[in-house]
Amino acid sequence: MDVLPVVIGVLEEESGSSGLDATTRLAVLGIDSLTATRIVVRLRVALGAGVGMLALFEDVTVAEFAAVVGAVTGGRPR
Repeated sequence: MDVLPVVIGVLEEESGSSGLDATTRLAVLGIDSLTATRIVVRLRVALGAGVGMLALFEDVTVAEFAAVVGAVTGGRPR
């Protein structure tokens, strides 16, 4: 399973941003700690991904973050 669409959907819903794609940098989303907590919980529920909250504050693209999520889950949905 490609986790990128799931990650994009969660990021869009929780950050209130639309039109995100693989090249969007997480830093431009203005994610705060409460939003990051909600994102991490939703990804854990949807994908079983135990991604650390700090990963959302790295200066990475959505695709790079999704690759981290995919590596943690093995790309499998829960």
